[in-house]
Amino acid sequence: MFLILLISSSLLFVSLISYSVPALTFFDSHLPLSSADTQKRIPMQHLATLDPSKLIPSLKIGTRTVQLSTNSEEDLVLSGQAEQGSWSVKLNTIYAMLPSELYKADLDGNGQQDLILLRPTAGNGLAPSQHLLVLSFDQQGQVTPWQVEGYFATDKQGIVDFLDLNGNGRAELVYMFYGNGYWQTNLYEAHLGKWQRIQGKFAGKSYPLLTRFTHKPNHKIASKVRALSTVDLSTNQALFKGYLQSYRWANVNQSEDISLLLKTAKSTVNCQPVSWYSLFMLVVDEPKQREIISLAASPKTMQTALQKIIDQQYPLSVYGQRSTECSPEQVWAKAQP
Repeated sequence: MFLILLISSSLLFVSLISYSVPALTFFDSHLPLSSADTQKRIPMQHLATLDPSKLIPSLKIGTRTVQLSTNSEEDLVLSGQAEQGSWSVKLNTIYAMLPSELYKADLDGNGQQDLILLRPTAGNGLAPSQHLLVLSFDQQGQVTPWQVEGYFATDKQGIVDFLDLNGNGRAELVYMFYGNGYWQTNLYEAHLGKWQRIQGKFAGKSYPLLTRFTHKPNHKIASKVRALSTVDLSTNQALFKGYLQSYRWANVNQSEDISLLLKTAKSTVNCQPVSWYSLFMLVVDEPKQREIISLAASPKTMQTALQKIIDQQYPLSVYGQRSTECSPEQVWAKAQP
């Protein structure tokens, strides 16, 4: 019995190490930024740990209060009031199962504190180790969301990947991913609650930056190589606009992708949000309320919202692109005045 317990404990220790170490390893070993760059941090404050055994009823973010609760579908719901009405964000229950660290910071430099949730993915090897959710507040208290998974790390000052490299008071998120033997480092800059991917010259470097993936630490920026992934998680500019004609549901829990058939001014487009990353969000923006739903929330929650958009014929804007096909990160439905 003792031997079994010892082996089990060792396996648990190895398992914990396997998904907690990579964030720091990749950031330190293959990030092509100088120590002077990485010291240009965005001021950030740790608010609380979202304990799986005890849900925090509310949080204070600047002058705003965020309520935390669960609904009948067991979604984790964050909600609050804006000057124009209410807002809510419906997330998957894993936020209440795995410990999440909650932070606040003014990421877009508008004088309002934003809410940041960071939780482990439990991914191994080269899988992204952290899931990041940003809820940005505007001057009226309304919320704009953004989700991303990556190799993010923390220290006593907060999340180390939020920098201000050009000194304009707005955060740049350092986003790294792996492909074809290279680590690709991108920057996403915040502005008015939206996030824009930096391309070309910025703060003395030309983005994206490439470093060849080696067994030893390597910070050398590689020269131009063959085309790599063009993943774009931006939410600042719509790829196209249209209306939702229909949708086909899938088993998202088995990493199957749902299909959204959108009608644009010129044609119909079949869009398939990638379920593997659990990042896709649907925003239903109405005069008195804004409802934000993660694809990883309960199927009924998302399907109800999609059907409402079809019935009401709300115009849509599509943001972000995972591949050359239509694979959006965010779809924004806005009710007509």
